[in-house]
Amino acid sequence: RLGDAGTFSSCFNSSVESHLSQLHDCDIFSISHQFFAIFAFSTCGSYSGMFKMAMECKNRTESNLGIEVQFEYPFRLHQVYFDAPTCKERNTKRIFLVGDYSSSAEFFVTIGVFAFLYSTAALSIYIFFYEKYKENNKGPLI
Repeated sequence: RLGDAGTFSSCFNSSVESHLSQLHDCDIFSISHQFFAIFAFSTCGSYSGMFKMAMECKNRTESNLGIEVQFEYPFRLHQVYFDAPTCKERNTKRIFLVGDYSSSAEFFVTIGVFAFLYSTAALSIYIFFYEKYKENNKGPLI
């Protein structure tokens, strides 16, 4: 029901009401940081890709027009290979991709995990220990 001042009054007890009002007054950035942290490491951690290529030889019977190369997180491309025709008597040659981008990808995922854990902890402390914040402005004393 609406109270005298035009605010919505519910049947929650005062403790839950204060937590919900703090959630409303809480930094929306903390909630958005948590959302983006989840998004960041979940999209990179499960990423996989593929590219297709065609190798055409003078003798068309030795050509391979459907070479598919698949790669995935953590992007250690120097470990990914494919067999390409040499155009000599149906022989193939194993060719490795170039590059190791694993450190950048793993760093990105690690920062995302830490951001998620930090924002979860900060939001939990902010919601559940707000009364302690009101008692002492230096931080919650547990």
